[in-house]
Amino acid sequence: MARPKRRRERVQVQAEAPERDWLPMSSFLGIMAGFLGAYLIAEAAFFARPHPVHWAVAAAGGGLGYVAGLVWDWVYAR
Repeated sequence: MARPKRRRERVQVQAEAPERDWLPMSSFLGIMAGFLGAYLIAEAAFFARPHPVHWAVAAAGGGLGYVAGLVWDWVYAR
């Protein structure tokens, strides 16, 4: 006697979300612009009494530029 054929169940594969880049071009440009802009402003502000605070201000400007670039990428690249 012949056996009845079994139907294979179809497994639905969910599409994986694409990986987001941790350093998109907008963030890279934001770091460069933020660092340079903050450095120049700090140099101008501390011109009379030079000290290394301008490097800390420039690093903070670069960090803010990175965050601004990520926000730009999240909002406009989708």
